[in-house]
Amino acid sequence: MTTISACMIVRNEEAMLPACIASLAALAPDELVIVDTGSTDRTVEIAKAAGARVEHFEWIDDFATARNYSIAQCRSEWIFWLDADDRLASGAGTMIRSALPFVDDDAASVHVHMQADEGASVDDVASHAANCLADIIHARLLRRAAGPRFVGRVHEDVSAWLEERGMASVGLIAADVVHIGSPPTLRERLHKSDRNRRLLLQLLAEDANNIRAMYYIAIEAIGTDRAEVLAWVDRACRTPIEVRRASQDFPGLVAMGASCHLAAGDVDAAEAMARRAHDDVGGWAQLSLLLGEVEMRRGRHWHAVARFHEAYAFACDRRYSDQGIANGGAAGAWLGIANVYGGAGMHGAALDALDTAEGLASKQRFYTDQIAKLRALIATRRPS
Repeated sequence: MTTISACMIVRNEEAMLPACIASLAALAPDELVIVDTGSTDRTVEIAKAAGARVEHFEWIDDFATARNYSIAQCRSEWIFWLDADDRLASGAGTMIRSALPFVDDDAASVHVHMQADEGASVDDVASHAANCLADIIHARLLRRAAGPRFVGRVHEDVSAWLEERGMASVGLIAADVVHIGSPPTLRERLHKSDRNRRLLLQLLAEDANNIRAMYYIAIEAIGTDRAEVLAWVDRACRTPIEVRRASQDFPGLVAMGASCHLAAGDVDAAEAMARRAHDDVGGWAQLSLLLGEVEMRRGRHWHAVARFHEAYAFACDRRYSDQGIANGGAAGAWLGIANVYGGAGMHGAALDALDTAEGLASKQRFYTDQIAKLRALIATRRPS
């Protein structure tokens, strides 16, 4: 039988930990490994009472180092890593247990849904009956013998390890995990953004060309300070060309900046930013999607269709380490095509494009909501 270790790093999580552990019941992990990084509350007591093997690690302001220590303590064939504010939705544990024996890769992904509102039901968030900030496809299952490795002082992940092994894209298990620690009100109370910004600035102090750090700082600022987002885009654009070409975060950062220009009504600036990046680093789905939006704003709808087809090709061909971005790029491309067809009165073609987009969206609410709205709009315009 395939064995699984559930593994997490924690600190002062007495409020979150019990429900997290309870959600693992259907997964029935062969061991529960909890690494404490300096709790002063009842976290360790709760973990031990639940049967966890508790290890200790001195916190050094580096999530990847702590995470790597935690997975090194595991003994099972597979490691399912999570946080105390993660919850497995109904059926997720059973689905993971059933699917793992058939996974050929050394990693597998699941759907991770970022909860928007405190107090929402886990299953409602997973099913989109409750608000969701984002839906991510995340490599949460790692084959221990393959030697997985996390990178990143904050927002740590295994993407670099996957790329080294030629596995930038891995299989998806249709299991839902809800991250209940993402509501803005909760993040503000816990000062998570302040902590993340501090660690990201430390990364930039160590490596001034760290585009991933710039990308995540911009994400923290996107809702409140567009000028700061644009400043980080400008800084990223001044890094050496080889750094930009090697970064999977650079296209997303540029797309954020260009979207800020579009939101301000400055189509020329958005186009110039996206085109310059496209010329520098080649084809990426996010940049082609943005240029398709620019063409639509200019009324050049069939040029937009060509850009959206280009985005789809890039999303399919490039081995994104974040499969959610690849799937989102593909879904966004067909959503854009549907918008053009719908606006041209080609309702049947628009609905066909929406069907394709829906099949690619992989439970990403940003796209599924837009697909549903466009379907409803076409239904009101289509002759009966």
